[in-house]
Parts: sequence; C-alpha cells; structure tokens
Amino acid sequence: MQVPCIQSVMVQLGEAEWTSNALHIACTIARANGCGLTFVKLVPAGQPGWLGTDFGRWNFSPADQEQLHECMMTAEDYGVPSSSALYQYMILSDAILDAAQHFDAHLTFATLPRYRLPMWRRFLMWRVHRQFEAQGRLLNTLERPAALDEWMPLSAIPSLIPTEKTH
Repeated sequence: MQVPCIQSVMVQLGEAEWTSNALHIACTIARANGCGLTFVKLVPAGQPGWLGTDFGRWNFSPADQEQLHECMMTAEDYGVPSSSALYQYMILSDAILDAAQHFDAHLTFATLPRYRLPMWRRFLMWRVHRQFEAQGRLLNTLERPAALDEWMPLSAIPSLIPTEKTH
C-alpha cells in the first residue's frame, strides 16, 4: 500500500464524523509510508484585518480544541508522528490549498460544508480538485468523484437518445 510520493499528510478538522473517517484513513496511510500527519483547523478570521492576529482565533472554540487533542491522541495510538496547527482564512475553498502548500502536504484530506445550493458546493469541490492536480498534490474528500452529468444543468448535456425527425 506504500505510495512513494507521499511524504506528508494533512487532515482538515471539520464535521466530527467526516473528520473521524478521514483521521483513520490518514493514519493508516501515514504509518504505511513512514510519514507524519499535520492536523489543521481552518479558522474563519471574520475580517481580512484579523488574519494573523489573535482576533482571527475567536472562532476557535473549546470543542475545536478538544477535537484537535483527540486527533493527536488517535495518531499517537497508530504510532504516527503528528502536529497540529490553526490556519486562518477568509475563503475556505482557497484556504484548503493554501494550507496544503504552507504545510507542504503531499496528500490532503479536506472537504467543504454543505451549502444551500448544492451546485455551488460541487463547483467549488471541482475547482479545489483542479487546483490540487495543477500542483501535483493529492486531495481526498472521502466522496466519490462526481460525473460530469451530475453537476451540469440538464440543458447543457447533449441528448444521448437520437431525436427522430417528423415529416
């Protein structure tokens, strides 16, 4: 199961069930490849002027701190070296790639929240995947890849059934 190009793994902390699933897969991959894990809590800064300041940490809750601690303990149980960090952002979809670059992650486990407009989320996920591919990085969202016809409007998909001309 060893993939030689994976030298570091990053896991975004998000919704509890998703994070737990990503955590166990990431720990297994990191242990198999002899690399470390970085757990990153992406924290919305609120205002651009707050980026890099203590004000930008206001959205880091005690529950987030507990989740981070539990992830570190799980990695320790797997025998995988790990570290944790906070990464402040203004736009979450951009922050995922920025954090992967910052922590030099070859493989990143990350996702986006559900939006009121499912098409918007699918578009953002598609864009994030493309950005990762362009940099030669791997992104695992724990989702099956979307087929083109699942996110495109039906009017944009050519019909697969030939239409009969009526005389």
